[in-house]
Amino acid sequence: MSRLRRSAFTLIELLVVIAIIAILIGLLLPAVQKVREAAARTTCQNNLKQLTLAAHNYESAYQVLPPGGLYFPRVSPPGVSPVVNGGDSYHGPIAFLLPYIEQENVYRQFDTSGTTKGSVVFDADAWLPTTQVNAGSGWWSNPINGPLAMTKIKTLLCPADDPYSNTTGTWAYLVTYSNTVGGGYFSGSTTHGRTNYFPCAGQIGDNTTGDGTPIYSSFQAKYRGVFTQRSKNKIANLYDGSANTFMFGEGLAGVQVGARDFAATWMGACNFPAAWALINPAQWYSFGSKHTGVVQFSMSDGSVQRVRRGIGANGGTTNFPTSINPPQPDISWFIFQRAAGFQDGEVYNLSDLGI
Repeated sequence: MSRLRRSAFTLIELLVVIAIIAILIGLLLPAVQKVREAAARTTCQNNLKQLTLAAHNYESAYQVLPPGGLYFPRVSPPGVSPVVNGGDSYHGPIAFLLPYIEQENVYRQFDTSGTTKGSVVFDADAWLPTTQVNAGSGWWSNPINGPLAMTKIKTLLCPADDPYSNTTGTWAYLVTYSNTVGGGYFSGSTTHGRTNYFPCAGQIGDNTTGDGTPIYSSFQAKYRGVFTQRSKNKIANLYDGSANTFMFGEGLAGVQVGARDFAATWMGACNFPAAWALINPAQWYSFGSKHTGVVQFSMSDGSVQRVRRGIGANGGTTNFPTSINPPQPDISWFIFQRAAGFQDGEVYNLSDLGI
C-alpha cells in the first residue's frame, strides 16, 4: 500500500525564513527613512522658493520688497506735533506676501484702518497712532486680525517638523532689536498659524531707537540683510548679488533637541538674525531645522541652498545674548555672515556653505 506524505516547514526552516525577513526589513527601513527625508527636504525647498518668488512678485507690484517688520520707530513722523509715541503692529513680511502664496482671501479681510487697536498697515513708513502705544496692542489684540492669524498655511511649514507640537508658548512676534533678538509669546499651546520660515536680517538687522538713532555698530551694519525693521530694499540694489544673498531661512523658534517648547506665528515672524550662525543644536534665537545635518535657505534669486548645520558655531556665538561679535570667530562664521548680508562686498563660495 502506498503512504501519503504531507509536506510542511520544519521549525528550523520557519525560523530561518523569519530571520531572513527580519534582515530584509532591517535593510529596508533606513532606505525608507532616507526617501522620506529627501521628500521632506524637497518639499521644504519648494516652500522656500515659493516665498522668495512671492517677494519678487511683491516687488514687481510695489517696487520694493516688504519690510522685515513693523515695530520701530515709535515716534511721530516729521511735522507732527506734539511728538508722541506711536504703536507697533509687530507683523512681519509674510503677512505682506499672502496674496502671492494663494492666501489673498485672508489678506483682504485684515483690519488695516491704522486707527483701531491691533490694526495692521501694509506700509513700511506707516506710523500708528497712540491707540496702539505698546507691545500689548499688536495684531493679536484686534478682534479681526487675531483670528485671521490662526489660519494654517501648509506652504509655511516644513514637513520634517511639527511646530504645532509646542507646549510652552507660541511667539506672537520675534524681532531683532538692541543688538539682540527677542519677542513676546502666548503662554501654552495656541491655535495661531505657525511657520518654519524666517526673513533674514543679516547679522543683527538694522535697528534704531525710537527717534531713529542707529544702535548698531559699523561691524554689524556691514552685514545688514535684505529684511530689517521697516526696510524698503530692492532686488536690483543687493550689492553682493541676489544669488549670493540669503532671503528666507529655516527656523524652529524653539529647541531642536527634546520636547518642543516654542514655535512662531507666521504673522509675527519678523527679521531674524544670523549673528548666532547655525549653532548645533539650534535654539529659539538661531536658524535651524529638523533635517539631517542641514538647514535650508533661499537665496534672493529664488534658488535654495543647503547649509551645513554647525557652521559658524565655533566663533564664540553660542553665549547668547552677549556674543554677537565673537572675539575669535572661525572663518565659517564670517562666510555665513557674508551670505546673510547684501552689501558687505566680501566674496565667498557657495560650496563653503553646503554639503
